[in-house]
Amino acid sequence: DRHAESCQGIGLMPLASSTAAIAGTINVTPGWRFVSRESSRRNHREPFSIRCPAILRPWPNMTRDCSSVLLKKLWRVSPRFDTGTILQRDIPNMRIGLALGMLAIVAQTAHPLRAQHGVERNVVYGMYSGLALLMDVHRPEEPNGIGLIHISGSGWSARLSLDARPLKEAGHVRIEALPLVEKGYTVFTVNHRATPRFRYPAPLEDVQRAVRFIRFHADPYGIDPDRIGAIGGSSGGHLVSMLGVLDGEGDAESESEIDRMSAKVQCVVARATPAEFVAGPSGSGALALFLGARLSKGVHPDSPEMRIARDASPVSHVTPDDPPILLIHGDKDDVVPYDQSVNFAKKLSQAGVPSKLIRVPGAGHGPSFPGAEEPADIGSWAAEWFGSHLLGRSR
Repeated sequence: DRHAESCQGIGLMPLASSTAAIAGTINVTPGWRFVSRESSRRNHREPFSIRCPAILRPWPNMTRDCSSVLLKKLWRVSPRFDTGTILQRDIPNMRIGLALGMLAIVAQTAHPLRAQHGVERNVVYGMYSGLALLMDVHRPEEPNGIGLIHISGSGWSARLSLDARPLKEAGHVRIEALPLVEKGYTVFTVNHRATPRFRYPAPLEDVQRAVRFIRFHADPYGIDPDRIGAIGGSSGGHLVSMLGVLDGEGDAESESEIDRMSAKVQCVVARATPAEFVAGPSGSGALALFLGARLSKGVHPDSPEMRIARDASPVSHVTPDDPPILLIHGDKDDVVPYDQSVNFAKKLSQAGVPSKLIRVPGAGHGPSFPGAEEPADIGSWAAEWFGSHLLGRSR
């Protein structure tokens, strides 16, 4: 590619992602050196092509710095490299190689969803003052072209231990996300900044950045940028609801191409959603920590605390152009009262937003709906909702 000559460096991520297998051809430009399995080296003065049986699709966040144009173009032509193939370019004082195809072996192993579910771990979707914002990408065996962002419930909090399990690997993923991967959805499970170190709007800003990142890299992920859904429960339900009701308009003047993208999703499934903090249980410790403010009786409607509570409440932002929202809630929930979803559903209905509330009789708080009188399957409910409103919608 002609842009290769202008590259001064190439940012690499660790080769720890899964692979896909589609035959293809890649064109190599002058100045690149091809190293074959037999380690025979030769410099090329003219462009040439390599046809190989397996592909290692690079990490989407490799599109940073001056190498972005080149790498994006490589993805778009679906490059294929045989195991052991290396493309490298000599750069003054720096020899940087693209070791590609080394993980083609993964694609030849057992069923992808059985082999760690075809997961690409620790994709960096953003940075905050040196802190990497990470997501895991769960790729289905037979993708349907729809991407979903999944946010586990956590009370917007995270443990302080350096050995704490990341939010993107919480048990909620198995219950809420993996059934959708089995049905063909590409699911992105995310970490976000959390209390006690961070407070609102930091978690919201992070998940909005995640949507923008996914949308910007829709092509390499094989998803439709105009049909992105979101699913989450409890605090995750709050955040995915905000992704639906907020405009999410990108910053057209941002230096970052990613931040110019929209953060609004086109379909939402939200379980046990804290939807209204002004009239809700705002005195709870977790919520006060999240908002950075504790509401008490008699607080003035125009007080800073009340303004924060209103701004953080999904019900405050409902408009007729919001996407379809499915609410699921146990009627015995003692953490997030069932009335929170009832009132949210009423607000959506009044605005003419396609919505539905599934009441789970006897169920308490949690993705497994403890105490439910009848088996509750959030995976099936979510798949039906996304199928109707995302798969059933033309591009």
